[in-house]
Amino acid sequence: MSDERLRAKLVDAGHDKTDIELTEREEFLDLFANLLVQTQARVSVSEPPGPAMDDNLPPGGRISGDPELEREMFEFDKRKWENEQRYREFEMRKWEAERQESNRKWEAEERRRDVEREERRVEQRKRDRK
Repeated sequence: MSDERLRAKLVDAGHDKTDIELTEREEFLDLFANLLVQTQARVSVSEPPGPAMDDNLPPGGRISGDPELEREMFEFDKRKWENEQRYREFEMRKWEAERQESNRKWEAEERRRDVEREERRVEQRKRDRK
């Protein structure tokens, strides 16, 4: 589920919109997991299934009636998202290292050209003095 949808569901459940907007994804995923567990507990005790939480889910908004299974699915999605974040961070560090290496090569080439130009100027001055 997207961050935006998760935030909207937490706000609908009574959380302060400003607090949720300032909350990191990991924390509001935990809040949402707790909300799912609490909602399932209330539904299983006395209430008939409510409206679906997602258009693709069956009535009651649950894939299964097992809160533990739901929690495991949530934890799996959370780990998947964390792994994707780590991969993105790795790719950014890799890109930054490549960019820095490219800059070092370019600067070294510029220094080499500057030295060659200066050597040509010195040679030209020597020829002009003769």
